[in-house]
Amino acid sequence: MRYTPNAVALAARLAVGLAVGLTLTSCAASRDEPTDPTPSGPPPDAAYSVDIATGLAELDISYRLTNRSTEDLVVLNQMPAPPSPPNRDAVSVIGTSPAGRVQIAKRAFAKPDNVYEMQPSMVGGVIVGPGASVTETLRVPMPLQRIAPYRNDEGITLPDPVIDVVFCVGVLRLTEAPVATNDGMVVTVSESARTTSVQHLFCSAPYRLPHD
Repeated sequence: MRYTPNAVALAARLAVGLAVGLTLTSCAASRDEPTDPTPSGPPPDAAYSVDIATGLAELDISYRLTNRSTEDLVVLNQMPAPPSPPNRDAVSVIGTSPAGRVQIAKRAFAKPDNVYEMQPSMVGGVIVGPGASVTETLRVPMPLQRIAPYRNDEGITLPDPVIDVVFCVGVLRLTEAPVATNDGMVVTVSESARTTSVQHLFCSAPYRLPHD
């Protein structure tokens, strides 16, 4: 087939337009949550139980974590971190796999590489000694809204519809925690890859949400 100069120019413009269109489509569809770093080593020995129920306009969540190990653990359930008074109901809410599942959690996140902070984000946790337990009851408003500590993730949304949820808490060994402060009862750590590298998530079984 023979191409005239005008045909070649038109083909080039179409190729560029197609490439731009594919790029824009790719960007618009990129709504995945940032990759959650895999912790190193085995999780600490702990028993974890969760009850989730649907209220009138919220999810009612109660959990208990019991330290079955011989070392002190830190349960990252203080949000925001001290010295601010912790909000019992403060949680993160993000999409997770499989499709349609949402993770509600009290935990630390790794800071993305392209985020700059004047002051590092912090999360607090209670020290749970060998044989001791921590329990909490909290309410999460419905419908669920995405809540995450960093603001560079515009365009990321929760699954639609949300099929089920899991509730997780972040747990660290005190000897491995990158401690910022420790008053003997509450520890604060930074929201960073260093923290998530030693944080183990204890998660409930999926709780299926009722749908009309």
